[in-house]
Amino acid sequence: MLKLFKYGHGCSNITFLRLTSIERKKIPIVSKDLHDYLFKNVSRSPLDKDRYNIESIEIPELPKLYSEGNILEHFELLGKEMNIKYDSYLLKAFEMNDIPKMPEKWAFSEGWVKYDLIDNRSIKIDYPEDDFLIFDVEVCVKDGRLPTLAVALSSNGWYSWCSERLIKNTPVPSCSKTNHLIPLESSNGNNKEKVVIGHNISFDRSRIKEQYHDHPSKTAFWDTMSMAIAMYSVSDSQTTFYDKKDYNIAVHSEHSWLEKWKESVTKYNLKDLYNFLVPLDDERRINIDKAARDLFVDGDIELIRDEFQFLTKYCANDVLATLHVYQKMYKEFMYRFPSEITRYGMIKMANVYLPINHYWNTFQEQCDKDSKEVTYGLHNNIINFIKQLIGHIKNTYEKDPWMFYCDWSNDKNLHLPKWFLNCFSKLKGKNLDDAEIKLRSNELPKVFGVCYGIYPVHFITNYGWGYLKPIEKNGKLPKNLPVFDVYNIPEEEILNVINDNIKKGMSEQEEKNKPVGRVGPFLFYRLPHPTNGTGNVGVIFSKSYQSLFESKILTPTRGAEIADSIINDLIKTMYWVSFRKRFEDELPIWKDDKCENGVIAPSIVPAGTITRRSTHKLWLTVTSAKKDIIGSNLKSLVQAPQGYKIVGADVDSQEQWLAAIMGDSIRKDKYIGDSLFSYLVLMGNKNEGTDLHTVVAKQSGISRNVAKILNYARLYGSGPNHAASVLIKHNIPEKQAKELAQKTFEKTKGKLGTYLELNLKYKEYFMPWYKNTKDKSEWESLVFVNNRIFVKISDKVNKKLDKNIVRDEFVKYARTSLINDLPSSEMENFKLLLNSIYKDCFKSTEYKLFYGGIESDVFNFLNLIVNEPELRTPILKCKLGNGFHPRPKYSVGSLQFLNYFKRSITNWVIQSSAVDFLHMLLLNMEWLCQKYNIDARFCISVHDEVRYLVKDEDVHRAALALNLSNLMVRGAISQALGIYQIPYTTAFFSLIDIDTILRKEVNEVVTRPDQTTVESGVALTYDEVFEKTQGKLSK
Repeated sequence: MLKLFKYGHGCSNITFLRLTSIERKKIPIVSKDLHDYLFKNVSRSPLDKDRYNIESIEIPELPKLYSEGNILEHFELLGKEMNIKYDSYLLKAFEMNDIPKMPEKWAFSEGWVKYDLIDNRSIKIDYPEDDFLIFDVEVCVKDGRLPTLAVALSSNGWYSWCSERLIKNTPVPSCSKTNHLIPLESSNGNNKEKVVIGHNISFDRSRIKEQYHDHPSKTAFWDTMSMAIAMYSVSDSQTTFYDKKDYNIAVHSEHSWLEKWKESVTKYNLKDLYNFLVPLDDERRINIDKAARDLFVDGDIELIRDEFQFLTKYCANDVLATLHVYQKMYKEFMYRFPSEITRYGMIKMANVYLPINHYWNTFQEQCDKDSKEVTYGLHNNIINFIKQLIGHIKNTYEKDPWMFYCDWSNDKNLHLPKWFLNCFSKLKGKNLDDAEIKLRSNELPKVFGVCYGIYPVHFITNYGWGYLKPIEKNGKLPKNLPVFDVYNIPEEEILNVINDNIKKGMSEQEEKNKPVGRVGPFLFYRLPHPTNGTGNVGVIFSKSYQSLFESKILTPTRGAEIADSIINDLIKTMYWVSFRKRFEDELPIWKDDKCENGVIAPSIVPAGTITRRSTHKLWLTVTSAKKDIIGSNLKSLVQAPQGYKIVGADVDSQEQWLAAIMGDSIRKDKYIGDSLFSYLVLMGNKNEGTDLHTVVAKQSGISRNVAKILNYARLYGSGPNHAASVLIKHNIPEKQAKELAQKTFEKTKGKLGTYLELNLKYKEYFMPWYKNTKDKSEWESLVFVNNRIFVKISDKVNKKLDKNIVRDEFVKYARTSLINDLPSSEMENFKLLLNSIYKDCFKSTEYKLFYGGIESDVFNFLNLIVNEPELRTPILKCKLGNGFHPRPKYSVGSLQFLNYFKRSITNWVIQSSAVDFLHMLLLNMEWLCQKYNIDARFCISVHDEVRYLVKDEDVHRAALALNLSNLMVRGAISQALGIYQIPYTTAFFSLIDIDTILRKEVNEVVTRPDQTTVESGVALTYDEVFEKTQGKLSK
């Protein structure tokens, strides 16, 4: 049951929707000393002691801030300080107008060569000493992953580099070491800051010598591809729109925004980006021909030698193109991403450093061996079963409910049915023993006689897998239902299968889709698609349908044991099948000749998505180790060398906290935990049944796990239709799923209404009247955003507002009762307002806002930010890229565009703010480690977790620095949103992990390739960290 209740202590105007089972408790917050440390010099409201308990906490050593008592300004100044040199070099690269002439002939010489600007001589050098370089590396793919040649450009001239193998034809090394890489710094270690700019520069960085040294390099790598992705790229979901050609807007008026939108976005490969940014009449424009790249991919080292001049010029043209696109994007990027913290974060995110050891070399061999053992036994069993089946039904296959429509004609060479041969992906000659079964083959579900519920499955080209259900006598058929012509369908045998299944007690599944056709006396229904309920299903034996096999919804009627093992063995091997190539593509660099200890500097793209999250096809997609899943312990191959530990933490409920504080920021009094969603995030307890997921589950009549899925989906902009599809995936019937989804949304998001903004000139007259004349639910529906007040005018959101009853009632009151009650001193001013009250009391722009739900404040914040002329993150003011940025108001198709992509836009606000959080955390952590001489090197960040490689003697100080950085970042974000209370539950990390390997949890069971088990690490609370360090960052 839902119930309204109020806070006391003079706050009667703050009303909440709550569950009667939840009683509000005081929220524990950090001490006054810590609040003063963060906010002392910021104007803020006094602490409300009826809302909060001050938690007794040990105060650690607090470093002097760049702006004392103003944590947000501290970060702004710190960003400038830490990035000042890199920013100056980025500016110099932008201002480079006089581009040195490209050499006519490139030196075929090992190592670095500089080309003299005056007399066109080539000079051997150790490395380029410039402050900035535009840079590109090429690799002979057939040789492996080491660099073959490179070209660099600065204001001082051109440079080229050639590998020893290219020049001297030395063998491809079996153990790659730093002497096979490209040096960019002095060998004496006396190095200065520099910036290297490139397109997908992380690929080039992985081939730079100093990136593998024990001590971090001062070289920063700046990625033009990440700049383009953040500003101009399209998402995967938009690719179909972008690729549409000759689209008839007259026919598809709902896409009237398309042509203008396509003019503002581009794919981010260098050629497309160059053509997008550099006009045809630009005097510096060059022709970008990527055909030469194929020679590096398909050609051997000999061919590259033969084509050296041509290929080096191709590389140099890429360098020149990179400079052009960088200079075209620079000003716009600085406008869209004005914070130095953002630029520092992008540089830092690319500097990933992963220590490995000899287990790396044996891992692939072991995974291949394990995978082969699983598949070999399975393949033999399948082949033997198929042979038995052929022998059993070869003369009666026309009567088999599944095999009747297979191609039973014999292959001329093997004298076996052609459908049988379709079961193999690799068939060499006549030897079936070495053949590889194609588990995705359309023949296998027929071989094992799979049923969906009680009905046999059936495959129809262009419609995918479905099932056959008898047409009911006198039943009405849908109009225009296509008839599929199937020859000699065994009607009686199919009906026998259905009846046998009923006798066995198998249950009929409720139709989740409408029939798509007729097959003889049967209706053909598609199987429910795992992600798109009405889509075609191409494969039945897959991970997506594991749960349906386990719950006996999909059942094999013959060879059940083997059919079950297909799913089980597929689950065991598919992870390694997916990741094997990605694993091979990594470049391990070894510190010794025996390949015992090494490092990987993976090609992380610092802003690889529109949300600016970093991406990598291996390291940012690997999961935790799972028992019996081959290769799933890949992540744990990152192992700290002797004398070091991997120290890190997961940012607790990062995106939920951000959403919560955004919701609180539009409450009238701007208190943390003010909105019910925020309170549940901060104070909800799973054991007590008061956490958000349990609350939503109870109110909606669904399981907690499903509620959790829906809660995160809503946070990322999902609507009721998407929620219903999620519920259908969890085997909830379609009708019930839609009802539950709608119910869940009303309890959480709330109901949608049409709102207008109150003109503040009328506030002192309107608010008392509204409070006295409206009921509590109407009063609660008011939305406060800073000094703005939004009033619900109508519950109708899909029709244009033609009547404003609230305004009419208020105007009537103002012109009758109010004017008679006002004292004479206010009368003159009020009469002036009264003249234009009808037209001016509300502003004209309509807003669609939520009311009455747990999360209404969060989504109102997001809805209001979408209406801003420029959509930026509320923290570091990063602007949304063109791909999703709402079209200008009242422009052609602006509303349709918003309807299409609003879910992605609101998702961006949360996820991009999480990136702001991470960038701030990395900045502050680097500052503390430098300030207190903590030997900690950034290792990797995977979405909401960060990991550092830390010297044993410094692990606890590093843990304290992480905790303080978390406190300071949350303080700065709170201040940016106008909130000045720091709850104890989010001030520090719940746990800091100290471990020898990279894994999600320190007690996660991980087995090495030699079958030994890695010892558990330790996870320390803030209090335990304080005890270990006595609260001191200094030694």
